[in-house]
Amino acid sequence: MQRVTYPERVLIVLNQDGSLKGAHQERIDQVVVDGEIVYTRQLAAEPLDSVALASVLPTQGALMAELAAAHASIEEKATALEQAETQLAALNAQIATLNAEIDALQNPPLDPVLSCTDLQFRLALNQLGLREAVEAYVATAAQDVRDWWERATMIHANNAMLINAAISLGKTQEDINAAISLGKMLA
Repeated sequence: MQRVTYPERVLIVLNQDGSLKGAHQERIDQVVVDGEIVYTRQLAAEPLDSVALASVLPTQGALMAELAAAHASIEEKATALEQAETQLAALNAQIATLNAEIDALQNPPLDPVLSCTDLQFRLALNQLGLREAVEAYVATAAQDVRDWWERATMIHANNAMLINAAISLGKTQEDINAAISLGKMLA
């Protein structure tokens, strides 16, 4: 058990000219057991003379030392802040790079459109056994589709009329790509 008494507040009263008129202190009395405060009481205010006041208040040297320590702490924190800002900028750059990589993976550049000549495509359809089904589809399709089928000199895998025809015949984009790829090897 330990009893601790310390000044909590000091009231200084000054004259109009700034000279000391008087002072008093309020002290705290505490009982501490095993590092824990078990009792606290505020003592009655006590007057302070100039000698007692000087012993309670820090000296100019102590205040300057405290100010220098605070200044050093501020400079240390400013340096730490600058380092954190540098690290944050580096992390933001990494995030931007990763976002660009994610975007590139999610939106790969378009490959050149797979295509072949109309003759190559027709020969591929013959080999795949699809020519008659395609011709039957075209015969009943809209005039635009018939004109395209009769006049197109190149068949492109991304052509909307070709894709619609393939869907109508139960085929996929992969089937279109396979037919065009086969056609490129023919003729």
